[in-house]
Amino acid sequence: MKDKYLLLTFELAQRYLQGYAVGDGSMQMEGQLYLYGQDSDWEGVKVRAEFVGVTLKRRKHSKNTWVAGWPKKYLPLLGDIADGWRISKERGVVKSVMGASSKEKFAFLSGLFDSDGSISFNERGFVRPRVNCMIGTASERLARETSILLDDLGVSNGVSVHRREDGRISISLYIRSRGLNILAENLLLQEKKQVCLSRAAEMYK
Repeated sequence: MKDKYLLLTFELAQRYLQGYAVGDGSMQMEGQLYLYGQDSDWEGVKVRAEFVGVTLKRRKHSKNTWVAGWPKKYLPLLGDIADGWRISKERGVVKSVMGASSKEKFAFLSGLFDSDGSISFNERGFVRPRVNCMIGTASERLARETSILLDDLGVSNGVSVHRREDGRISISLYIRSRGLNILAENLLLQEKKQVCLSRAAEMYK
């Protein structure tokens, strides 16, 4: 895994950071963007930030999590971060990603999966474990636009919207089994998620 960043470019690092910020970024009223994450996410975010010339300083947020302020002068690197980002329900895919190269699209998705994605296995009652590969979000716009992005890349997916008893809406973008191999071949995730994705893809070859 130590050589996994050898093919990194400025553009790919930038797209990853955009995806990560869409998933786990929080824009405060004073215009300061904060990134949040699990301890296991830090290396990938730090390496890519340094690649685009940004030094991030993290501090402990809660158990096994961190928070880091993104320098205001480097906000343009993260694309169209609008006021709507203060409201998670209004987030969407960075506009320029839609017309970007496939490699840049996968880099954006890598950041989004590292921040808001999950890969798990349900082995109860099945001949082989059922894979749950998904992105959970409060923004239906983000789910729908990400679905379009995945369609463009040939990754089979779907979006489900559920209204909870408390009135809140739960939105999931899920990857169908036949789309797992494409993601495993093209995403560059933090180590634990990468291992899980590779295992899932092997199961559905």
